Amino acid sequence: EFEEFMEKILTQTSMDDKQVNAFLDGFKCTGFNDIRLLYKFKTQTFLKALNITNLVLFEKMKRKIDGFKQEIELFHEWLTDQKMAHTVIVFEKYGILTIEQFNRHINTIEDLKWLIQNEQDAQIIWSSTSYDDDETNIR
Repeated sequence: EFEEFMEKILTQTSMDDKQVNAFLDGFKCTGFNDIRLLYKFKTQTFLKALNITNLVLFEKMKRKIDGFKQEIELFHEWLTDQKMAHTVIVFEKYGILTIEQFNRHINTIEDLKWLIQNEQDAQIIWSSTSYDDDETNIR
């Protein structure tokens, strides 16, 4: 998840593939290549720890990370509205932090039951989602 998120940002800059890969390696070396850390740290602190000196890249990344944090808040609100706030930690453990990530990784109720290991909670969460016509995939 982290590399995919960062590649989306970095490929929108003037960096070539070699520079993007070097940048991603820098995240790995510092231990910051975990999507969950983007939510835990203040954006400025996170980016400064990576020693990003290009101000344009810094600002672009800051905007994207702040937008990502808003998506995380929406996911938390959705779970809280379903009285499922206690499941946030389970989703976070597997790097599912947004509705988009939920939709990408949870394709059936069986996926959800396996992930949260509670059939009743899985039913509540699943019933609050929208379904495709065949009712097997979440939109």
